[in-house]
This record gives sequence, C-alpha cells and structure tokens, in this order.
Amino acid sequence: MSGFLALLVLTLGCLVARGADRLLHEAAWTWRHPRVARRLWTACAASQVGYVLALALLLAHDVWEHSLLWLTGAAKSDLHAAYAGGRDVSTTWNWTVVLALVALAAPAWSWVRRLRAAEHRRQAHRLLPGRRRRWDDAVLLLTPAAGPALYCLPGRRLFGSHPPLIIASEDAWTRLTDEERRAAVAHELAHLRRRHHRSVAMAETFAATAGRLGALPHYATEMRRLVELEADDDAGRAHGRHAVASALLRLSTGPGGPSRSPEAALPLGGRDVGRRVRRLLDPAAPAGLSLRATARAAATCLVAAPPALLASPLLLVL
Repeated sequence: MSGFLALLVLTLGCLVARGADRLLHEAAWTWRHPRVARRLWTACAASQVGYVLALALLLAHDVWEHSLLWLTGAAKSDLHAAYAGGRDVSTTWNWTVVLALVALAAPAWSWVRRLRAAEHRRQAHRLLPGRRRRWDDAVLLLTPAAGPALYCLPGRRLFGSHPPLIIASEDAWTRLTDEERRAAVAHELAHLRRRHHRSVAMAETFAATAGRLGALPHYATEMRRLVELEADDDAGRAHGRHAVASALLRLSTGPGGPSRSPEAALPLGGRDVGRRVRRLLDPAAPAGLSLRATARAAATCLVAAPPALLASPLLLVL
C-alpha cells in the first residue's frame, strides 16, 4: 500500500512541478487577474513541500507509524498492515525523513540569509542623504541619486520598529506630475500593504533550491510579474489607470533609461512595461465569482492533496 502511495505521491508531485508550472506560465488570464494567479502559484509551491514530506514519511515506516500510534492509539499491527501490507520494511528507509529535513533546511537557511541581507539594505538606505517626509504609513525619501529610481523597501516591526521606505530620486520626482506622483507612490504602498516582498522572497528562495531540480522553474519570475500587476491595479483604483500608465512611461523612457533600483526592491518601472501600459489602458473585467471559486478550490486541493494521500490508509484502521 505505502509503495503504491509513494509512487502516486511522486507522480503527482512531478505533475504539479512541471504541468501546473507550464499551465500557469502560459495562461493569458493571469495578466487579467494577477491576485488569483499569485495565490495559485503559492499553493503550487506549498504542495511541493507537502509532497516531499509525504514521500519521506511513506518510505520511513517506523517514524510515521509510531507517530500515528501516538496520535490515534490504533493497534500497531493494524497500522503496519494498512501501510506496509504486513511486510517487513527495512529501518534504513527511516533515513528518508532525515534527508527530507535536510532538503527543507536548505531553503530555510537561504530564507534566513535573505532576511539578514534585507535588513542590511534597510539600514543602508536609512543613512542615505535626502529629504524625508511622511506618506501614509511609510517614509518617502527623495535622494539626489542619478537616474529615475522609484522603489520601496519594507519596514521592520520586531526588535525596534522602523516604518517602510519609499525611495525616489530627484530625477524621477521631477519627471512626474502631481497626479502621477500620487499614483506612483500608491503603487509602492500597495507592495508594502500586501507584503509583496515576502511573496517574491519566498519564490526566489524556492527557485534557488527546488528550482534547480526543475520544480516550478517559472515561479520566481512569474511572482515578480504578478506583484507588479497587482500593485498597478491597486494604484489604478485609487488614482486612475491612466495616471499609473503615464507614470510608468515617464520612468521607463527618456534620459537616464528605465527606472533603476536594487535587485531585491520592487520598482515602479520594471519589466514588461509596454504590456503593462497596454493592460492599464484596456483593463479587464474584475475576476468573477466562478473564477475566484475555481481558483480557491484548486488551491485548496493542491495544498490538501499530500496530507490526504499520506493519511488515506489510516481510514482503514479507524
């Protein structure tokens, strides 16, 4: 039983890793409904972690069966019959749990390193010269840096609260009209309010580890695209889509080239500017109830499938 389940878990994990990645990457509707697409990408990544753990526990009979004994109080013979079919299983397979934990520790360590690097960047940007002013829940910093830079960096809430930063170069600020400035800042505030930096950092951490093995190869690039589209939509609802499109064009063309920012930041003028402008000027209808419901059901199935498969033999015992 467990051998069949392990093969099924491995097959489904590979299908999600490649099939779901291709479907979402090539789907045209993700340009119209980025928030729905972002949630589906996150669910795909979460399912990959679940499949790794489920496969390891199905192979490590002693570890999983003793855990179920403690949780359910079922008879050991019944559990062993449900998962192993009564066969003797080598205890060597228990090392698969250790291997799985090591495999998951790599992205965890990468995540910690990214958090430390992000904190160093925040500290360095707080020392930049320039004019500061409060803008909603963030601090707007106008710097004399060269080039049309406009981007945001998240704040820090623990161990010394610091507000988020929106950094704009004088060059970028003078290019924009008052209406475009409000739209541009609203775009950056949308990134901060929806914690897009976390979504991007999680996707890039996943890509730095599992992505090298071919799992969800487009996850990181798609996440960067989707958070920009989502911020465009939020800013467009607040200040008009034409103002956002105009600000994008002003910061992406003309002297100085496109908007510049640190690699980890989320700038207003990033990739796919032309398509983003066309999208803003020809907006799609809001996501209907059927699309949202279908996406929510798909995300739930993606996340629930690994633990459901892992626990299915338990139904024969309880």
